[in-house]
Formats: sequence, structure tokens, C-alpha cells
Amino acid sequence: MIYQKYASSWDNLDVEAYLSCYHDDYKMTFHSTGKVMTLQDLSYKIGSWMVAGKSENRGLIYENEDILVTHNIAFFCGSREAIL
Repeated sequence: MIYQKYASSWDNLDVEAYLSCYHDDYKMTFHSTGKVMTLQDLSYKIGSWMVAGKSENRGLIYENEDILVTHNIAFFCGSREAIL
């Protein structure tokens, strides 16, 4: 379903396909700062994150036609983050 598109769009640096996996009301909250990013905010940053970031241990936790839950360890600019 969505997971294959989500994972392959990241691997292929396909920003448009990646963003199409998200609902228009999507919001990302950073646990370290409390900052909230909307899908529009994400669309401006995700391309550079795809190029600069490395990911390991990516996995699917749960998926149905309404929700996708994944987990991975991401490396960006010298920091290591668990992403859920």
C-alpha cells in the first residue's frame, strides 16, 4: 500500500511522490523543541533532508488504508534521531 511508495520515494529522492503520502492536514512535532511543521513547511525542507540525511533500520510498524506508522534511525548533520 503506502509504505512501498513512501520508502521508494525517499530512496529515489522523489519529493513529490514522498509528499503525496501525507494528508494535507499533516503536522510534525519535534520532541526536542516542540516546534510544529505543517506539510507546506515540510515541502520546503524535505528535499535537502533527503540528500543530506542517511537512514538505517527503517521499518513498518503498522499500515492500513488510513494510517502508516514507521520507525527508523536518521542521521542529519552529525546528529542521530529516532523517527516514529
